[in-house]
Amino acid sequence: MAGEHGELPEAHHVHADNEAHVAEIEITNQTSYTLTVLFAGPTSRRATVPSQREQRLALATGAYNIAAEVNAPDVEPFAGSDSFEGGVYDYTFIIQTEVR
Repeated sequence: MAGEHGELPEAHHVHADNEAHVAEIEITNQTSYTLTVLFAGPTSRRATVPSQREQRLALATGAYNIAAEVNAPDVEPFAGSDSFEGGVYDYTFIIQTEVR
């Protein structure tokens, strides 16, 4: 969270379940690299998602710090925070090239 990083994409709340105490997180990796996503909060989890694949995690509801990186040294990592309620969320990761 402290180093240089890009803004984490916002999770899309696909399905709400106000009575659930679990958030199902669907991570979609639309990059050419292996993606690692770290969640630190009420539940701490790591997801490693191969290129062009998806992975689903179950997290306790609540506030999380989240970091994501791919296995390429020239791609800036992402970091941010989010809060999850019960239901299903979708995170889709892509890489955009910026000319500086």
